[in-house]
Amino acid sequence: MAENDTVTINDKHYTVKDCIVNSLEFMRSFARWLHLGTILQRDGSVVTVAGKEFNAQRCFVETLKFDFDDDYCAPTAWKALVSTMKRGDTVMVNGKVRTYEFCLNAVTGEDEEDEEDEDY
Repeated sequence: MAENDTVTINDKHYTVKDCIVNSLEFMRSFARWLHLGTILQRDGSVVTVAGKEFNAQRCFVETLKFDFDDDYCAPTAWKALVSTMKRGDTVMVNGKVRTYEFCLNAVTGEDEEDEEDEDY
């Protein structure tokens, strides 16, 4: 399906975004969060998943909750998150406040541990 396509199931019309949101209710995955965040970033909307509201940035934060064992997912997740930020911004990632600079460095893996962790 293309992003603007719809599918009809039991006389109801669903967009790609609807399908991803519905699938996240049952099974969370890195790829689904990343795809949904990309769509939300493009259209500026907010969706509700399991009773919580998510914008693009929150979706990208969700991607960072997964354990990564490759060189693709973590940098991709950090890069997506950085794309929603600007200098001076902070975001909560896995219980720690992360600055824009920390997130930017995490894209390349440089100096990730140099920044002091701030817990809430």
